[in-house]
This record gives sequence, structure tokens and C-alpha cells, in this order.
Amino acid sequence: MTPLRVAAALSALALGIFAPIAATAQEKGRDSDSKKAGGSGFDSIQEIDTHYRKVQAEYLRRQIADLSDLATRKKGDDAEAAYRRAFHLALASDQPDAAEKAAEAYLKASKTPSTTRALALLVDLSASESRGDYDAALGQLRTFLKAPQAERFEPGLLLAVGGPMLQGLIREGKYDKARDLCRALVDESELPIVRDHFAARLKRIEMLGKAAPEIAGTGLDGEKVRLSDLKGKVVLVSFWATWCPPCVAETPALKELESRFGDKGFRILGVNLDGDREDAGDAKAVRARVKRFLVNHAVDWPNILEVTAREDLARNYGVTAIPELFLVDRDGKIVGVEQGGEDLERAVAQVLGEGNSRGDRASDRGR
Repeated sequence: MTPLRVAAALSALALGIFAPIAATAQEKGRDSDSKKAGGSGFDSIQEIDTHYRKVQAEYLRRQIADLSDLATRKKGDDAEAAYRRAFHLALASDQPDAAEKAAEAYLKASKTPSTTRALALLVDLSASESRGDYDAALGQLRTFLKAPQAERFEPGLLLAVGGPMLQGLIREGKYDKARDLCRALVDESELPIVRDHFAARLKRIEMLGKAAPEIAGTGLDGEKVRLSDLKGKVVLVSFWATWCPPCVAETPALKELESRFGDKGFRILGVNLDGDREDAGDAKAVRARVKRFLVNHAVDWPNILEVTAREDLARNYGVTAIPELFLVDRDGKIVGVEQGGEDLERAVAQVLGEGNSRGDRASDRGR
């Protein structure tokens, strides 16, 4: 299994733990609110989606509160089951604060290692993270990792909690704390799949401030493409594939970045990984498929398509999942990883000298 397929399996595992619970709750939320909406009164799909996301979130919040209340009134197995369901829903719906008091009460009342206690610890640290209290969250994570039940816990749950927490730290430019989080998971987790995942992400974070590894290969029309030829420009290196839905969805945003900053010294360099799939076909088939995609989407930035080079390039950059973006400054140093959306736009503007840094991003970068 290649690194990219391992990442896909991790994502599927994490989603598999939560999906049945969340989907059931969402379906009930839609049913309970359908009469209120009356099937009319909305002016757009976006408005409908926004409305029902709020409805579902509120429904789940009430359900978590009711389960927490039930747990405090029951004893034994019935209480354990209610606590577990409340904690699972809180994590699945990204509303850890809804179960935080219940989690704290459970942790005070029960010192016996159990799956429920592990869930309570994760709810507690997720609630701290959502408030931006990263020091507390890191401390709670280390407590969880040292607990005897952690080694028996589903890896997908730890990935589902640790992943967003790490992304939040990166988004805030708190790279030192992001390193601490990855190191804790790599050094203290008993689960190899978790250690490997966060070791790869730590490798990317530790590339900040260092020279970007050379990227060289053959482009769409057989031309030689090299990152070093773009020195003096601000470059966004994009690892992607046509079979990756998030990569496809990201294309318009990248085109917008190029349109906005292209005349200010900004360039995009793509590294295509279509050939990584077992069913990709030969090099000729891969090239034809990628060329068709680039033409259909009016993508005109250079892309490396050399099949023999793709795995080495991905490995050099610690790429285990796509899309993956690396922002390289005019001196050829990596100054941004795992950024997207408005965060990426601000980062590009900042490196080009068109925006102000946020928080301690500038001081943290490259430490």
C-alpha cells in the first residue's frame, strides 16, 4: 500500500467510526424540522443547506444534553452507555463543549480505565482546543496517551481528534505547538498507524524555514520543469491528482490566486500523482488523462508528469495525502504548509509583501 493509500484508509477509518451515529442524528433532525420549514420559503440551495446545518447542529446539541442528563440519573451499564453515546456524538458533530461538563464529571467520578473514560478525555481536550486553549489541550492529550486504555483504542478516533487540533494550530500560525502535538503523538502513542501519520505531518512542519527540496521532471509537452528555475518568485507547490475530488474542487481557488497575484511575482507549480493508482494505466494513458483535465479546466501553470519521479518527489516533501500545498518564498525556503482557503490567500499576500502577518506566525516560522 502506498503512502497515499494509507492516508485514504485513515480517513475512511475515522469517518467510519462516526458516520453511522452522525448520519442517524442528522436524518432525525431533518424529519423533525421539515414541517417547520413547510417545504417553501427558501431562495437558494445555499440558504437551505445553511438552515439545515443549523437545525442538525441544534438537534445534536439537544440530544447530547439529554444523554448527559440521562447518564447522571442512571447507574452501572445504563449510565456508561449514555455517557459513551453523548461523548461520541459530541466528537462526531464537532461540539465537544456540549458534553464538556459531563466529561469532567465522569473523569472525577471514575478512575477505572475504560473506553468511556478515554472518550471523556478526548471530549475534554477537544473542548479546550476549540476555545484556543492549546496548552491545556496538549496537556490533556498527553494524559490520554499515558492512560492504559489508549493502546486499546480505535486509531481512527485519535486521528479524528488530533488531526483537526493540529490543523487549528497550523491555521493560527502556532507552529511550535503544532510540533509539540506531533511529537507527543509520535513519541507516546501505542498505535503505529497514528505514529506514522503524525510523523509525516511533523516532517512537513519541520520543513518550515528550510530550503525546499528540488522538484524537477517532465512537463505536459515534454519540457523540463524545475522549481529552482523559479527562484526569485513566490511559488505554491501543489501535489494533486485528477482522481482526487478535493484536488478538483481546489482548482478554481488556485486559478483565482494566480489571477490575483500572478503579476506580482507569484507562480504555481503542480506535481501530478495520477500514476500512483494501481489502475492508472501506462504513462501514455496517464499523460492523456492529465492533459485533458488541464485543458478542460484552463489550467496553464506547469505540471510535472514524469511518472518515474512522482514517488520520490512526494517522499521528499512528506506527502501522504492530497491535495498538499507548500508555499515557497523568493529565496527558495518553505514558509507555509497545510494551508488553504483564506489562510493561504493571506499567506501568499504576506510573503509577497502585500499583507500583515497574523499572530505569531512570522516569529514561529522556521524555528
